[in-house]
Parts: sequence; structure tokens; C-alpha cells
Amino acid sequence: MNSNLTQNRLKQLLDYDPETGLFKWKIANSKRVHVGDVAGSPSIKGYVLIGVDGSVYRGHRLAWLYVYGEWPKHYIDHINGVVTDNRIENLRDVSTMVNMENQKAAPSHNKSCGVLGVSREKNHRKWRAVITTEGKQRHIGYFDTVEQAHEAYIFAKRKLHIGCTI
Repeated sequence: MNSNLTQNRLKQLLDYDPETGLFKWKIANSKRVHVGDVAGSPSIKGYVLIGVDGSVYRGHRLAWLYVYGEWPKHYIDHINGVVTDNRIENLRDVSTMVNMENQKAAPSHNKSCGVLGVSREKNHRKWRAVITTEGKQRHIGYFDTVEQAHEAYIFAKRKLHIGCTI
């Protein structure tokens, strides 16, 4: 979501520390906000949300605007997978595919083991490793332990996912 918010306006209202990733208010814009207060609060998914001029923005997108003077063209990926870590060195403007490929944790629908790329196969009594690349799911193999399956998944991820940082 791009808006009419500019780098100049953002810098009038907030200071950003690229080494900590924190925003602090330069002005007291309400009775609850004081100069020097850390700006923002976490969303349900953990992203830092900051209200500016009546609109709410994700902190990582504001960090990009603050440093580079323009809105990101795509998604802002947290390289280390920590969505509260808005240090500029941890942020990169990437395609949807690269952003999805850089997942660090298993999706919430993976209840069998909680490990990314691994699920329990009851019919085979094994652990199955699967990776999705270019929109297609690829079978890696069946393994006796979840650790073996995860190791195979990580090997494939490093080879096939251009955005992989693990």
C-alpha cells in the first residue's frame, strides 16, 4: 500500500534508528504520545504498526521510505524472519515468490511436527519432505526421522530458493 505520505513528512514526525529499527516520535501529537516515545504497537501477527496522519503503516515499510525516500516496489522481507526486527540491514524489497521462499517457520496448518517442509505420512510411517518452488510442490523424499526430513528440506531450500537465507 503506497500513500501520499512522503519521506519529508515522515521525517518531520518520526526519528528512525537504522541500527535498532525503532521509530521515535519527534512531536507530541496527542495526550498519549510524548516526544521520544517509541512509535508503534504489534499487530496480531507481530508486525509493528504505526499510525501516521490518520493512516496505519507497517514499520518495515516506513523504514524503507525513511531511508530510501520511496515506497518499496514489492514486499519487504525480514531477512532473518523476525518481523519485529526493522533494522534496515534486515530488510529487502523482494518479489512475492522470494518473500514466500524465505519463510523460517512452519505454516500454522502444519500441525504434525511444526517443522517447515516436513509432514508425517501415516501410510508410509515416515516423515515426508516437500518443497514448493515456482508454484509447484516437489517431493524430496521419505525419511525415518523428522530431523532427517528437515535436513533434506533445508538442503533443497538452499539450492532451489533464490531468496533463502538459512
